[in-house]
Amino acid sequence: MHDCLIIGYSRGIGNEIFKLHKNPMGVGLDDGYDIANEDDRLRIVTLAKDIPEIYIIASSHTNRFAQIDMLCNLWDEYKDHHKKIIVISGASPQIRNKRNESTEQKRYDASKHALDEIALNLSAMEKNCQVINIKPGRFNSSKYEDEKDKHLIDKTKLAHTIVNLVKASTDMRIISTTIISCPVNGINGRK
Repeated sequence: MHDCLIIGYSRGIGNEIFKLHKNPMGVGLDDGYDIANEDDRLRIVTLAKDIPEIYIIASSHTNRFAQIDMLCNLWDEYKDHHKKIIVISGASPQIRNKRNESTEQKRYDASKHALDEIALNLSAMEKNCQVINIKPGRFNSSKYEDEKDKHLIDKTKLAHTIVNLVKASTDMRIISTTIISCPVNGINGRK
């Protein structure tokens, strides 16, 4: 039996989390699963039936709200089951320079705010299924390779932290947490 399902496992933080599990299952665009597509989301819900932990890492550039749709599909099916749905959102809407005029960035920020809100609301439902919303800041991946002047989180350390938070959310529930880089000790820090 698989110990987790990682939606968006092929690179970045999803791949790092994938490598930390003993028997993970991963799905993503390379495997023909696009969370912006309702049929693909329903196929993923079916795959998740016997899997205790489900990580939603993938997002969509064509539908910024696809993570929300994926979360809702999983919640509707498994809210009364003992599962953990881990949503990897993002800290950027909280810490970003708000004067940037890019509407693409504004849509991204709006989708992340909405994802955070629905994850929090579902967590408060006190069902058997847990929703854990983890909001990491920038980490060392190809997505941020042009940001050598920014403080970054080591993605391997971030993956370990996320997996440990998920394990800890058993006797108590971790609903939401934000993880940002340390400006002193993080990658590109002032050490």
